[in-house]
Amino acid sequence: MLRFLGGFDYLVIDESHYYNPKQLANFLFFLSAWKHFGILDSLAKVCLLSATPNSHVSHYLHSLNLRIEKVSPDNEPADAEALSIPSLAPVELDMFSLDEIREPGLVTLVSDHMQELHQWLGTDQQGAIISSALWRINLLYNELRRSGIPQSRFARLTGVETRQARSAATRYDLILATPTVDLGYNFERTEKNRQSIDFLFFDATFTDEFGRRGYFPLYAQCRTYDALVNGGADIVVNTYATGSGKTKAALLYLHDLRLRSLDKANCLFIAPTNELLEQHARDIEKFCETNALDYQVLRLTRDYMDVCSSRHRSDTASKGCRQLPSGLGTSVRCSGTLRLANKS
Repeated sequence: MLRFLGGFDYLVIDESHYYNPKQLANFLFFLSAWKHFGILDSLAKVCLLSATPNSHVSHYLHSLNLRIEKVSPDNEPADAEALSIPSLAPVELDMFSLDEIREPGLVTLVSDHMQELHQWLGTDQQGAIISSALWRINLLYNELRRSGIPQSRFARLTGVETRQARSAATRYDLILATPTVDLGYNFERTEKNRQSIDFLFFDATFTDEFGRRGYFPLYAQCRTYDALVNGGADIVVNTYATGSGKTKAALLYLHDLRLRSLDKANCLFIAPTNELLEQHARDIEKFCETNALDYQVLRLTRDYMDVCSSRHRSDTASKGCRQLPSGLGTSVRCSGTLRLANKS
C-alpha cells in the first residue's frame, strides 16, 4: 500500500461533491495516509475541484490539521474585478417553483414552452434538457416526438445508453440528458462561433451549478496555479462555478511538477464516472501534447486494474502494469482514475 501511496507527487480529485460515502472514505483515507506517512512533507500537493463543495468533507479535511487554501469567488481580492475579463456568455435565467408548473415538473415546463422550443430549433439554435430523473427524460423524449419535432433533431444522453449512442447524441441540436452532463461535460460544437448551448431547461437540482453567474476562468485558473506553486498549503480547494476551467487550472501545475525534479513527478487524477474519466483522459492528453509535457496518460478503470493485478500476481505483467501493486484493483476500484506517469 505504501508503495502505491508514495507513487505520486500530485493528487487531483474532480467533482469532489459527487462521490458516495464509500468513495469519499477511500480518498479521505488516501489523504490521511499521505499525512501519516509524511508524503505531504515532501512537496506533494492535492487539488480538490468542486463548484458545490460538501460541508462534511470540508470539516473532515480541517480536522486533519493540514494546510488548506480555498480558491473561491467568495474570497477574491478586492481588486479582482479590475484584473478580470468576462469570458462566459450572458445568461437569462427564469425560475419556476413546482407549484407554478405542476407535476411532473420539468415535463410540464417543457410542454408549456413547446412553441418557443420549435422556434429556437427553427432558427438553428442548439440546446439541452437536463433532469435528475431518467423517467422524466423518457417522458420528455416521447413528448417531443408527439410535438412534431423531427426525431433527427434530438437524442438522449444518459447512463443507460451505449457508449456509441452517447457519442452520437452530441451531434444533435437538442440533447436530453441525466446528470451525465452535469459532471463537467463539454458540449463541443466546433463549427459555432458562439457558446455551444443557446438554451437550457433543467431541474431545480441543478440550480447551484447552472444558476451561478459566470466568473472569470483565466483569473480563477491563475489563482489556483499560484496557490499550488507559491502557496504553503497542502491542499488547494477550487470552488469556482462549472465552466470556469477548474480542470485546466489543476493541470497547469504539471509544468512545475516536472521542473521541481522530483523523483516521480507523477499525478493521480480521480473522476467519479467512467464517462467523465474518458473525457478527462482526452483533455489531459491534448493538454500535455499542446504544452510539450512528456506524460503518459494511463486510464486506470476497474477492468484495466483487474487485468494488471492478475498479471502482476502471475509475474507476467507488461512494463506498464508492472508498476502497479497487486492490491491496486481493490484499493481504488470504486472510482475512475487517471494516472499521469512520468515517461522518463
